[in-house]
Amino acid sequence: MTSSSAILVDTNVLLDLTEKDEQWADWSQDQMNRYVGRLVVNPIIYSELCYEAGRVEDVDAVLITLGLG
Repeated sequence: MTSSSAILVDTNVLLDLTEKDEQWADWSQDQMNRYVGRLVVNPIIYSELCYEAGRVEDVDAVLITLGLG
């Protein structure tokens, strides 16, 4: 793996942060900080995030807040 390789962010990592999971949020934030600038979300992960969202714009806002938009 090169230093410029993209890192796919798992849906659970994003949910840990948005739901402020007591057990996993700190770990998930540390991992995202570690790979900032290399993180990507694919269409499958995006659709998983949309499952309970009211609007696509809500999901986009979350991803922007997390530095992924």
